[in-house]
Amino acid sequence: MMMTSRYHFFLLFGCLFFSVISCTSVYFNQPQPIDSKNLNRIPKKFRGTWVQKNDTIIIGKRFYQKTGWYFNTISKVEIDTNKSLQIRGQRIYDLEEPSSKGFEFTAVNDSLIIRHAERFKFTLGDSAQLRSVSKKYSIINLKKDSIWWDVFLIERKDNGEIIVKNTKKDELKILEALLNTNEIEIAAKDKKTTLESRKNWNVGLTSKQMIKFINMGGFSETTLVLKPDEKTHK
Repeated sequence: MMMTSRYHFFLLFGCLFFSVISCTSVYFNQPQPIDSKNLNRIPKKFRGTWVQKNDTIIIGKRFYQKTGWYFNTISKVEIDTNKSLQIRGQRIYDLEEPSSKGFEFTAVNDSLIIRHAERFKFTLGDSAQLRSVSKKYSIINLKKDSIWWDVFLIERKDNGEIIVKNTKKDELKILEALLNTNEIEIAAKDKKTTLESRKNWNVGLTSKQMIKFINMGGFSETTLVLKPDEKTHK
């Protein structure tokens, strides 16, 4: 796409948003924990609607949906001098992206304020598996491809706050110490993927091992916090 980085911002931010909650670089070769069955429904304690600054999160009986609103300001001069951008009605289109449905905008003086919503949703099933670890913790496994899974820890505090976390690549040392092995990490076969940008872990943890991993510092990266005062619908 022959566009400046400024235009890339509002056309490509969806790629970051579709990483679900954060851009994780650690993938597991199987859903976790291995001794827990998939839940057919999301427990009531996790359900509801939360409204944050630019995001709305809805968790239902079997689905999770996050809608994020993004804004960017571009001058009319910038649009006039870029042949790949075109205004039709109240939307601006990138002619180099035929599948684009365009972006809503509001004209303010000599600039356009572009408003765009990105939505991510998954429904429990083969590619999204929710498993219980304990009364306090659950795990959501999201299928990345034919082999690898994104694995996220969900914690519900006594005050109703929900915290979602994932793993960092540096936590491999914790796993190796826990399981007394150094054969967890698998090198990525994709030549375009560097060892620094992606880690593949060949490991299956039981619920007890998962709790030990958490207590030793595993799942240390917080990616989403849902506060009780942000909840608008139970």
